[in-house]
Amino acid sequence: TESDAREQLESNLEEVQRLERLSANLLALHQYGQITLTRSPLTIKDAVDSALMPFRAAAAIKGVEIEVSVQSGRVVGHQDSLVQLLDILLDNALKYGARGGHIAVHGHKKGSQYLLSVKDKGPGIATHDLPRIFDRLYRGDKARSNQVAGYGLGLALAKEIAEVNGAGIAVRNNPDGGACFELILELAV
Repeated sequence: TESDAREQLESNLEEVQRLERLSANLLALHQYGQITLTRSPLTIKDAVDSALMPFRAAAAIKGVEIEVSVQSGRVVGHQDSLVQLLDILLDNALKYGARGGHIAVHGHKKGSQYLLSVKDKGPGIATHDLPRIFDRLYRGDKARSNQVAGYGLGLALAKEIAEVNGAGIAVRNNPDGGACFELILELAV
């Protein structure tokens, strides 16, 4: 029937889009592993705002509130790649956070570093998955990963981007629930 054909076409289109994202992520992983980015001073709030702009609509559809508290500061990095890294962390928070939940983006200076965190209020990450969460193709808890589409490349890509920006990236579970990803960036002088 026409309804069945439409449903099949939509399913095929979704799969093509997933494969397109997979190809783009694999290419980006390869490229970030081969290049040296030109890093320069940039305003961290601009990078956060750029990442949040397209993200707000998707969050609104899922009923997720976004809280942003970013202290002004300049860091050393590559603007476009840092926006891509934040896109990955925000997308992850939206995928795994609770529907109708909350995502917090916080940033502050600490000594010669700038700490930027993205926190969600989802179920968190199983303790045994934390050490491998940035590994390529690692999807963690099978019950969780089967509910969310993906190939386990996003966080591996985030780690590559952090490294080429001279930044650190870490993950932990929040005591009150959810996961917290933290970037450790160098402050510009």
